[in-house]
Amino acid sequence: MSEARGSWPDQAANIVAVVVTFLLPLKFGTLAAMPETSIGLPGDLFSAAIVSWTAHAFGIVSGSFLIIMLLLALPRRGILRGGGAVVALLWGGGLIIASLPGWINAPLFDYAQGETAHLAGVGAYVLAVWLWLAGRPDRCRIFWGALAAGTFCTGLSGLRQYFFGFDEMKEYLAAELASGKSIPWPLQAKILDSRVFATFVSCNALAGYLLLTIPLAGVAFYRFGRHFDPPKLSARLLGGGCVAVLVSVLLMTRSRGAFLAALIAVGGWLLTRPFSRRCKIALLLLTAAAIVAGGVYIELRGRGFLSAGER
Repeated sequence: MSEARGSWPDQAANIVAVVVTFLLPLKFGTLAAMPETSIGLPGDLFSAAIVSWTAHAFGIVSGSFLIIMLLLALPRRGILRGGGAVVALLWGGGLIIASLPGWINAPLFDYAQGETAHLAGVGAYVLAVWLWLAGRPDRCRIFWGALAAGTFCTGLSGLRQYFFGFDEMKEYLAAELASGKSIPWPLQAKILDSRVFATFVSCNALAGYLLLTIPLAGVAFYRFGRHFDPPKLSARLLGGGCVAVLVSVLLMTRSRGAFLAALIAVGGWLLTRPFSRRCKIALLLLTAAAIVAGGVYIELRGRGFLSAGER
């Protein structure tokens, strides 16, 4: 099959890659090998459009994506040469290998099988994206745009949940209890919890995703804004607005692990800057003090560390 620019295989590959990448945070923000959070695929199209898809569906989608890209990429000679190919293959196969020790102490065979299958799907997506981008720098902008658009839509979903969704769910819970229906306590606790999770099923998973994608989305929207007049003002408004929305949602997750990771990442980045040794030591002490102060606040005024201790 020919993948010449502008040909129908080229356009088909672009469409599939954009759709899968855009849907990543919107439909696949579930948890793997967790029966209590992984729901089955709905039977009608309308329901499928508004709910998160089961983690097992991601392996099917990413595997199909990989098969399509393999068919298009195989005619290209030397596609598996170079450092990029090695890294892609390590991610593609390394995730499966890394999951194998978990089979030893898995309480149920289904848990281990589900986790390995999910990681295989992640590896398939990484390989498919690399095959799609290899030798085609013009596609990087398309990939970046699809990822930024999906992330921004996830942020808007988080804002809607914070300002409207929680109240709607509490009203629903009150109506159900008033009618005499029995609602399990874990479900009631989930409904009454005001930590934003948007299109994901866990606030911590959403926070981790935002930590990785906020810089990418911000730069993508900034560059997109330069296509409008006046370029500088439009770029700042779009880029700054995107970052403001996503950072707000990140704070609304109230994820302790995400805040800690962000603080350590910022501290590590500052240490790479050309500051004096004295300044770097001061930054290290300031970061450590901020971590300790945050821990004290969480223990005394927050949710404590019980869940962290259980993990």
